[in-house]
Amino acid sequence: MNRKTITVALIAAAIGWTQTSALASFHVMQVEQVIAGVNGDTTAQAIQFRMRASFQNQLQNGRFFVRDAGGNNPILLSAPGVSVPNSATGARVLFATPSFASHTSPAAVANFTMTNVIPVSYLAAGSLTFEDTIGTIYWRLSWGGASYTGPGTGSVTNDGDGQFNPPFASAIPSTTLQALKFNGSASAGSTTNLADYSITAGAAVFTNNAGTNFTLIPTPPSQLAIDLISSPQTANAAFSVLVRSLDNTNTAANVITNTAIQLSASGGATQPLGGTTTGQINAGASSVTIVGVTYPIGESISITATRTSGDTLSAGTSNSFLVIPACTMRGDLTGDSVVNGDDVQAFSACVIGGNALSAACGCADTNADGAFGPSDLNDFLNDLLGI
Repeated sequence: MNRKTITVALIAAAIGWTQTSALASFHVMQVEQVIAGVNGDTTAQAIQFRMRASFQNQLQNGRFFVRDAGGNNPILLSAPGVSVPNSATGARVLFATPSFASHTSPAAVANFTMTNVIPVSYLAAGSLTFEDTIGTIYWRLSWGGASYTGPGTGSVTNDGDGQFNPPFASAIPSTTLQALKFNGSASAGSTTNLADYSITAGAAVFTNNAGTNFTLIPTPPSQLAIDLISSPQTANAAFSVLVRSLDNTNTAANVITNTAIQLSASGGATQPLGGTTTGQINAGASSVTIVGVTYPIGESISITATRTSGDTLSAGTSNSFLVIPACTMRGDLTGDSVVNGDDVQAFSACVIGGNALSAACGCADTNADGAFGPSDLNDFLNDLLGI
């Protein structure tokens, strides 16, 4: 074999080695889909990659970071360390936090667990980068519109001019079941983040390397809660109580089946509630307003809502509030519909040693705050003198 033949053979071998090396790689890859929180649970995050060409499964050579609105303060989200088996064009690789699985049907099986989460402070504006171990950025996804002031640069491997900006126009999704998704085909490269990405129309579907799909589902409710009840209420006067079903992040969550609710007096109450004390949260809803609740005497109480059928939900208790005695005319202790000298003795006795929440002294509480104080005396004297 002459020198020319040997040289040609070496060149051919080198070309073959280079092609094989390029094929068995990881860098021809898209950041296809991202969610930074499910229904407000920002511990539930997922990032889905998609291979733009075959044999891009050597993920042990890649890692990805998230950076803040200025493109600074990088946080390593994952450094896989191993490859994935499916290397076909269009194959996905799913990275997710441990809690993400509880928000999907079936429960998501990620290829890699995210070491860290995208911080809440990065959700309004930030940048996600897919890199090799020496810092070459092969794909960049930035969001936040003008609020993102960092770089948009990266390798020309996946973006023809190496500029991924302008960023996506708004925050990265974290409060619904929707995700931020790449609009192009499996083989498509990047143009700009603004042009390439959009929010999914409905609940996002994530896919792992085995091709299994995981659909985001609403978080089921786990507890009841009662909206603030204003204070004071009046004895035997009807008021309303708004009861909600919440998930474990205290976010409204629809019940699956019709769920019956029973109200009861608590928090120091000595009497039962009267009027309407039951209601139902209908399937597919997350609240019910129970109208016509009453309490018979003046006391400081709370109300507890308990589920009696339907979805299994823990009980919820309201704020503490006052129920004051009914009074036709404040300051009228004799019941003759006028404030005069006949009321002075009873008023004095109540203020000195009585209870503003008792039926006998309720009308001496002239400002209706459930307690005796200087303003009650001032109001009584003004009424007495006709001022």
